[in-house]
Amino acid sequence: MSRSADEKEVEVQIENLVLDDVTLLSAGYVVPAGCLLMESKDLYIDEAAFTGETFPVEKIVL
Repeated sequence: MSRSADEKEVEVQIENLVLDDVTLLSAGYVVPAGCLLMESKDLYIDEAAFTGETFPVEKIVL
């Protein structure tokens, strides 16, 4: 997973993410916690483990 630090993208382990980190996600990434979506393009999330939903759910920026 990558994190933006001082306008530079750096690779970090998921367990090293902290509150208020801005992360860049790509296809196949696992989101380990809740997050605030700031920008997306055609984003669908598999929520089966949390909700039992059988199909990926589209996420949009509000």
